[in-house]
Order: sequence, then C-alpha cells, then structure tokens
Amino acid sequence: MRFKLRILLSRIYHLFDRHPGHKYGDGIYIYFYNKIRCKVSAGKGSYADLISVMANKNQTLRIGKYVSIGRRLNIIMCGGHNLRVISTYPFKDKISYTPFFKKELREPAYELGDVTIGNDVWIGDDVTIMGGGEIGDGAVIGTKSLVTSNQKLKEYGVYAGIPAKFLYYRFSPGIIKELKKLKWWDMKEEIIKNKNYLLYNPNIKSALSELKKLKKRNDGA
Repeated sequence: MRFKLRILLSRIYHLFDRHPGHKYGDGIYIYFYNKIRCKVSAGKGSYADLISVMANKNQTLRIGKYVSIGRRLNIIMCGGHNLRVISTYPFKDKISYTPFFKKELREPAYELGDVTIGNDVWIGDDVTIMGGGEIGDGAVIGTKSLVTSNQKLKEYGVYAGIPAKFLYYRFSPGIIKELKKLKWWDMKEEIIKNKNYLLYNPNIKSALSELKKLKKRNDGA
C-alpha cells in the first residue's frame, strides 16, 4: 500500500511540474514542452515547436544559428537505465523519492551526455536525439528518426531511420568545403537580411561566389 501511494504521489508531483512551454531567448523562437533544468544556448534565428528535454542541471543543450526544428523534438540527455548493475530499475527515483522526502535523497538521473546541434540544421517532426549526439552544420534529419547516444552526424549529411543512417551529402565535396569556410551564419545580420535570397538560389556556385565577395568586403571594412 505504501509503495503504491509513493508511486502515485511521485506521478502527481511530476504532472504539476510541467508547463505548456515558453519562448527561449530574445528573437529565438523555441518553445519547450517541459521545464528545462539544464543549461541551454541557442543561436540567432533558430526556431522550434515543442521540444521535450530530459536532462540534469549540470548538462548542456547547444543549438546553433538558423536551425529549423519540426514538431515534437525529443532530447534525452539523462534518465537512461544503467545496464552495468544488477537491476535497471531506478529505485531511488521511483520509490524513495516523493515530494515529502528531502531532495538530497533523490538520485541524479543516469546521464548519457550533452547534445550539440550545429548551425543551419533542419530536423523533421518527431525526431529523438539521445545524449552525446552531435549534429554537424547543415545536416538534415528525416521525420521520426532516432539519433543514438554519442552518434556524430556529418556536416551537410542527410540522415533518416531508426537508428539514423547516413543517406547522402547535400552537395559535392568541393561545395561543402566552401560552405564550411564561408560560415554564412556568422555574417552580419544586416547582410543576411538583405541578401538572404542568395541562400536559396538554386545556382549554388553563383550564390557562393556572391556571398564570398560580401564576406571579403565586410571583413575588410
């Protein structure tokens, strides 16, 4: 009876610990489904609709600039179950801890690692990224994909599946080399605002040429 009561109280506590989401940062359109306990950094222009994050206070979620995130991104940096002990059950969290117990009795959730999402990344709907995952600049992740723990996604690579598998590169090696050198997302906001048509010009070589001229002119100013 006591066991069932503790489980019920713990579930009620976690239910009221949630809130519908909020904007993160100035001009950064990211909405979180649950209360964020970890450190979060997000770059200019990035947006998302309902990110769920499971993490400890000492962990960090890094989101680059101009990242496009679909609905219901699930990021799990902790809360995994340790496979190297006799039982995978989280006894201290589920049995020993209720709102009436001291906080220090609660065991920190099993950590999987921080998550880093690069710049100009596109993430489809219902994607899950496990702790330790690193998404390279310009990468694309297909809908309902799973980025496994400590998986590193290459820059400008397209990935999909469970687990996420590399499908192809968005551009040729030469173009990717130029893009990595350009880092257009670090250019002045005024340039990006006035010249963003170059970023969706299908003539990649022509657009790159113009962007490099703008960058050189700006760096020399």
